[in-house]
Amino acid sequence: MTFRARAAAFVLAAVVATLFAARLASYLEQDTCLDAGGTYVSSTGACEIDAVGYVPLFTRPHRVALWAGFLAAVFAVGMIAHAIVAIVLRSPSLRGYIGAAFRWQSGRQGSGYDKMLLLTLPWPIPFDSYLIRYPEGSSVPPHTDPVQGRRHYRINVILKAPKRGGDFVCAKPIYATRRIKFFRPDRCEHSVTTVEGGSRYVLSIGWAWGRDRADAPDAMPRR
Repeated sequence: MTFRARAAAFVLAAVVATLFAARLASYLEQDTCLDAGGTYVSSTGACEIDAVGYVPLFTRPHRVALWAGFLAAVFAVGMIAHAIVAIVLRSPSLRGYIGAAFRWQSGRQGSGYDKMLLLTLPWPIPFDSYLIRYPEGSSVPPHTDPVQGRRHYRINVILKAPKRGGDFVCAKPIYATRRIKFFRPDRCEHSVTTVEGGSRYVLSIGWAWGRDRADAPDAMPRR
């Protein structure tokens, strides 16, 4: 992402966060009270206990908690706005995503399985998510998926298993159950045995974390 693109993303994130902050701050700063009977009352003056029995709706501890939540919300809004702008400004990536998302394509291993790109983001943590379809007779040969300069993690959730075959093979997964496989595809050679008697569907979510070299690219490998 170029310097101009990052600058534009930060400016938009700041504008969105400022508007959100102004709106929420005006709400938190107003004196909002409940009377003794629990009726909601708004007042421009101080909420004091008087003959009517007004009591503060937001006490000091409540305001501290609300402001903490407000700051966290502003940060989250800024991060989301920045991520959205980063995608939009990277027009080649955006065009590539629009052209590939939610469409079945042949897997790069060329062994009979199909993939559908669901979502991918280059920032703040590069990740991708695919729906993978293994028709009868398909398989995946042993291979690794390195991400240059980064550590590659992936979670595969088996949505539908075939009657026979379609077994995920990985010698050293981080965590594995019958339905969930969490592993390092860049370190652990993995494969899928031939699917027999039905089809196999997998939701695959991967991300790159950490950096080995400062000048290493951030691109995720294609499935």
